[in-house]
Amino acid sequence: MAEPTIHYKKKYPGNLAPYPTKSMQSYKRLKQFGIVDSKEVNLNLFYLQEGPQTKITEPVRKTADFILDGETTEQTIINIMSWEHINLKCSTEEKGKYEKRSRTAEEVILSKCATGCTDYTLVFATLARAKGIPATVTETISEKWVAEMVWNNKWDPIKKGHFFSEVFLEEDNMWVLVDPTANRLTGRTKEGYYLSGPDGKYKFMLFERGLDSWDYGIYTMKQSGEIVKKRYYVEPGDQP
Repeated sequence: MAEPTIHYKKKYPGNLAPYPTKSMQSYKRLKQFGIVDSKEVNLNLFYLQEGPQTKITEPVRKTADFILDGETTEQTIINIMSWEHINLKCSTEEKGKYEKRSRTAEEVILSKCATGCTDYTLVFATLARAKGIPATVTETISEKWVAEMVWNNKWDPIKKGHFFSEVFLEEDNMWVLVDPTANRLTGRTKEGYYLSGPDGKYKFMLFERGLDSWDYGIYTMKQSGEIVKKRYYVEPGDQP
C-alpha cells in the first residue's frame, strides 16, 4: 500500500469535549456509556458502536479484514486511509450520481466511489471501528465562513466545511485527529481549531460530532446549511 504523506501531526491527550454534540440514540443507551447523567464517560466504547450510516455489515467486515493491521494502531489507520485512496476513486461524472449524506459506508464501499470528505470520513470511521479502533465522525465548518456571517452579515449558502475523524490510540492513551480526505494525520490549534490544507492553513470549527451524520440528525446538505445559518448568521446591526 502507498504510504500517505504526513505533513504535520499533533496528538492531544484526554477525552473529547464536548462529547457527541447530539445523538439519536436513546437516553438509556447514552447513559450506559456515561454520556448523560454520569461523572464517568467511556468514549472509547461509545465510538466503537455502529451508527445508522456506519453499520459493520458483511461487505464492510470483509473490507476491514482485507486491510493489513499495522504493528501499531497509528499504522493501521494509515493503512485504512491508503486503502480508501486506492479503491474509492471515481470520475466527476460518477460522483454526480450520488447526493452527499445520502449513503451508508457500505454503499460507498460497494460503489467504489467516494464523492468527497463526507464519504471518505464515513468509510474511514466504519472500517476503523470494524478493526476495534474507536473513531468519530466529526463535522466542522470554516472559521472564515462563520466570521463573515457574524461580522460582515454575509450569508453564503454554499457550505464551507470539512469532515475529520478523531481516533483513539490505545498505545499512547490519546485521541488523534485524522483527515481521511487528505490521507493524513493532522491536529488542532490550542484554541481548538481543526486544521486542514497545506501546512494546516485552513482552520475549521467543530459543528457536530457523533457516530455519523444521521446519528446526530443531519440527513441532507440543505438541512446542514439551514442549521448553520440559524446558529451563526447575524443580521446587520446585531453584532455581539
